[in-house]
Amino acid sequence: MTVAIALSSALSALVLAIALVLPAINSPTVPFGVRVPAQRADDPAVVRQTRIYRGRVLLSGIVTAGVCVVIYAITSETLLLPLSVLVLVGFWYGCFFLANHEIRAAKAAGGWYDGVPTEWPPNLSARPSHWCSYRSA
Repeated sequence: MTVAIALSSALSALVLAIALVLPAINSPTVPFGVRVPAQRADDPAVVRQTRIYRGRVLLSGIVTAGVCVVIYAITSETLLLPLSVLVLVGFWYGCFFLANHEIRAAKAAGGWYDGVPTEWPPNLSARPSHWCSYRSA
């Protein structure tokens, strides 16, 4: 019983830590999965959404832990403890989605790519020759 509580708590803490560090791990030009120009990486909208995301994730972790403690106190059932990890992952996804949506809206409203040269399709001629083993004669 104690092992189940310790493992569930450790796994929840690990998921929470990864969720909190995620914005720092990602590329600054792709916050929350939204491609932004390098000069807009420190835009107030991006910084604000990063702060709001971390607050939401931390609050959801605290709420999930509290609900988990209450459920365990009522039922004394250790099999329900891993549900807290799944609920926390669900909250994490929701927080990420909300931040993604807000940054996409700010990007569209601000015209972040107006006047920024973009290349599509990517220039494939710049690839090193060893990437392709087939060569025509």
